[in-house]
Amino acid sequence: MNKLNVLEINFEFNGMVDTIYPVILRDDKEMILIDCGYPNFLALIEDCASKNNIDLSNLTKLIITHHDFDHMGSAADLKAKYPNIKILASSKDEKYINGKEKSLRLQQAESIYESLPEEQKEWALNFHKILGSIENVDIDRALNDGDIFDWCGGIETIETPGHMP
Repeated sequence: MNKLNVLEINFEFNGMVDTIYPVILRDDKEMILIDCGYPNFLALIEDCASKNNIDLSNLTKLIITHHDFDHMGSAADLKAKYPNIKILASSKDEKYINGKEKSLRLQQAESIYESLPEEQKEWALNFHKILGSIENVDIDRALNDGDIFDWCGGIETIETPGHMP
């Protein structure tokens, strides 16, 4: 039994309604969550999963597609609540996810701060705080382009660099 569930999580962020779509892959041995949203989203993910008859206590893995705060923000919370899950992410992102190096997103935000108009600087500082507050988490397995796994009917990692490595 291979199954794919797309969770639709609606939320308000900065006064706007937005949606994220974490994905859960399942088979007889594995339950894999792909991305985990913003910080403090664990309750939202659990609620949405429950409404879809998915018990997150069966999670075996979390795959983080990249180290941006809307994709890994709740990874540390997930690992704390479900300590048996293995966290997987790109070998290129590992040093940012585990905190050995400062997030590229935060580096970018800090680097453009001085060029912002004065009326945007307060918002930018708050954004820096959000990015800086992301709790780092250790990666159990670093992934590389072309890695192939038999989980959930077969998974191949494909490197798609864009705004993150």
